[in-house]
Amino acid sequence: MVIAFTPFVWTVGEDAGMPSAYRALEGLREAGFDVHVVIPSDRAVPSTYRGLNLHAFAVPRFGLEGSYGLERSPLLLQAPDKRTASLRWKGFLGAMLAGFIHKGHRVAGQHRSARSRRACWAVCCDDRT
Repeated sequence: MVIAFTPFVWTVGEDAGMPSAYRALEGLREAGFDVHVVIPSDRAVPSTYRGLNLHAFAVPRFGLEGSYGLERSPLLLQAPDKRTASLRWKGFLGAMLAGFIHKGHRVAGQHRSARSRRACWAVCCDDRT
């Protein structure tokens, strides 16, 4: 299993813009990995997309305008005025990072096998060493 954290799968629309994020994820899937993608989105996304498992989370906009999600990068949001743009972007990016950490931790916990939990316990918590 691979958990990927990316702000977008497509930058400006499905099959449009820079395809590098999608192609990397697709390559992992084609190599036989169970790929789980953690992605910010301001609207509902399907649980699967072209064989990828999607896990979306919302991010407060801090006044930034536009939409973001599976088919549009959050880095394309616009600030309403230049005077407050820096503060708005810092808040948004910080909240997005916190969302990645929170959602990624939940996804990892949900998909960790009992076998890997036992192995982790044996490595990390063995009193005999």
